Amino acid sequence: MTADQILDEIKALPAPELARLIQRFRQLQADEIPEDFVEALADFEQGRFVPMVDASQKASVRQAWKVFKADPYHPSLGTHEIHALSARAKHTIYSVIIEADLRVIFRIDGARVTTLDVGTHKIYRR
Repeated sequence: MTADQILDEIKALPAPELARLIQRFRQLQADEIPEDFVEALADFEQGRFVPMVDASQKASVRQAWKVFKADPYHPSLGTHEIHALSARAKHTIYSVIIEADLRVIFRIDGARVTTLDVGTHKIYRR
């Protein structure tokens, strides 16, 4: 089963069942499930998933993620601070370039990276 198929099944769950699933994952020991999966469930719960337009964009995001895990400031990512968002958030907000008009914005807190949004340049204006 692919990640997309799993997400489709999660999306199809009735609200009470989804809430129980999220609660069960939160009760597991931290070393029992990957932290990024817990964060993804929280993102899903709060409706923060942004669907990709097509498979090539998904492939681009996956490739950029591999590079990012090795070096978040790798030149191919064009990592840069978004000054206007940083000022509003009162915390440094960064962006990486996935494709010509596909960006991921995130923040860094120590060793923790939190993805805030995925989309076009319009995400800078939210």
